[in-house]
Amino acid sequence: MLGMKEKAKELEQRVKSMSGKVDRNAISKLEKDEKQEASAKSMLAQVLKDKEKIEETIKELDRCKREALEKTWEKVNGCVYLTCRLFFFSV
Repeated sequence: MLGMKEKAKELEQRVKSMSGKVDRNAISKLEKDEKQEASAKSMLAQVLKDKEKIEETIKELDRCKREALEKTWEKVNGCVYLTCRLFFFSV
């Protein structure tokens, strides 16, 4: 605890000695910009996760669509075959 108080006093003295050299508004703006950057990085990470989930969902939907089309094709193809067989060979 004592070390922290000494460190705080040392930092305060450094800030006072730089009072003419450091623009406090610039420091404030820098801190604000750093927070915005961190926020933007966090949002980007979330967007990338969401993108991955969306792509997985699209792949799954494509797979289901293909299965449905194949089943329909088999049914239609079978019906056409039976219809032709009955029509041409039932004479």
